[in-house]
Amino acid sequence: MTPLYRIKDYHGDEISGSYYQSELQQINVKDNSLWKIEKVLKTKGRGPYKQYYIKWLNWPTKFNSWVKASDVKDF
Repeated sequence: MTPLYRIKDYHGDEISGSYYQSELQQINVKDNSLWKIEKVLKTKGRGPYKQYYIKWLNWPTKFNSWVKASDVKDF
C-alpha cells in the first residue's frame, strides 16, 4: 500500500487533498531567505521603529505580515 500525505502551509493550515510521495518535494527555508514584495499595504512607526505591512508576491493574503523597515531591501 502506497502512503498518502496530507500537508500544511506555513501557518499550519491544512492544504486540501492527499498527495503521493512522488508528488512532493522537500524544501529547506533559511531564515535569511529573500522574499519578493508585491506591495506595501500600510506603514507604522518612525525611525528605528518604522514597519511595513507587506503583501508578498505570489503568496495568499493570509501571509501578509508586518516587517521592520530596516529588514526591507531594495534590489
